[in-house]
Amino acid sequence: MSTIKIFSAEMMDTLRKMIVATPRYFLMLSRRKQELLVDKIVQRTKGMYTVPFTEEEFHSMGIMAPFVVDEVFIQVDRSFFTQNLDYLKTLCYSSGKTELVARILQEPAVFGPVKNWNQATLSVVGRFLFFLPINILQEIPLPLMTMGRIEKLFMSHRQWEEGDVGILCSDMNERKALFEKQQFVLQFFLGFLKINSLSLTPIVPTCETLHTTSPAAWTSSSLSSMSSTAFSNCLELMGHDSFLASFQRSEVLKRVKKMYGPVSSFSPSVIAQLGEIATELSPEELSALRLVERSSIASMGAVSTWNTRQLTALFTTVLNSTKLTPSRLDSNMFVALGHILCGAKTTEINTFNNVEFGKAVLWLGQLRLSCSEEQMLALVQLLTHSLAFGPMSSWNADVFIEIGVLA
Repeated sequence: MSTIKIFSAEMMDTLRKMIVATPRYFLMLSRRKQELLVDKIVQRTKGMYTVPFTEEEFHSMGIMAPFVVDEVFIQVDRSFFTQNLDYLKTLCYSSGKTELVARILQEPAVFGPVKNWNQATLSVVGRFLFFLPINILQEIPLPLMTMGRIEKLFMSHRQWEEGDVGILCSDMNERKALFEKQQFVLQFFLGFLKINSLSLTPIVPTCETLHTTSPAAWTSSSLSSMSSTAFSNCLELMGHDSFLASFQRSEVLKRVKKMYGPVSSFSPSVIAQLGEIATELSPEELSALRLVERSSIASMGAVSTWNTRQLTALFTTVLNSTKLTPSRLDSNMFVALGHILCGAKTTEINTFNNVEFGKAVLWLGQLRLSCSEEQMLALVQLLTHSLAFGPMSSWNADVFIEIGVLA
């Protein structure tokens, strides 16, 4: 940033054009760097702090437009704002800017108070609805928020989230905050949050509804009340929902045990679908799993939230189930084990096949392994074998890039 700060106006304009043309790398910067960079570019744009933020200026900034300082953003031309919502919804907004967008939406010259909105308004606002504060969301007329409307809102946000901008835009905290709004919208407008809701029969989602919304947005009682067919068809979807809370996972796991029997009788197919739900199993229960097939081992290995005792139990279970010793694990098995590798003792790691581990390190190096420092050092030592990467003193940049987190 100290270098960019001394760019000439011409160089700064070239940088602006490059970012507008190829926004990917800008989106990969931290929020602070994004804001600092945009501030430097705006400072070179004469008069931008004093006049309304015009359509021409907004388009000239491209992906960076929502990162101008609040004082500039709040001056965005309202006519441009209302007539270009489809374009504006494709952009990336920090948590501070989502609050400004919510304020603008409610201005009399835009859409006015939420209590006066209609179906047409909701269609146009789309995913921006989740920018509104919870106390304002409650003012939306109840008849407007049907199950169909809620599904459309969820789908419009997911479509953006999985696109080129959305996939790089939000950090985990921002995604979590927005999900909490989504969860509130679904549970409030479907009646789950009413004082006497416990006495009511819960609304039970279909598997299709879980796909269009999100399993974690529903109450645990509604998930566990699903029909057996719908529940089994959507078990994998539930297992991959990172926003599913511990109490929700526990309820889902109870239903799994009710349907498929004790943990020791879980089939490889069921194990492969559990995902994060399996983190509610105790170390003793994990030891009872039959982890023979690669698909079920890989499903457990993809989960990053195990505690130390669970990891130890899982690694031992894989060895016992497959009748393999640590020295006989091949590269495919190392890749399948993933995070479970951190359940291996240092003495076991020292016996791993250097060559096979070296083949798997390109994949393993991309994971945020929760191994101890002692375990990590033992894993790195495997790579110094002459048939792996050789002595560390001979490693070049390519090796460090390939081994990733182990570096």
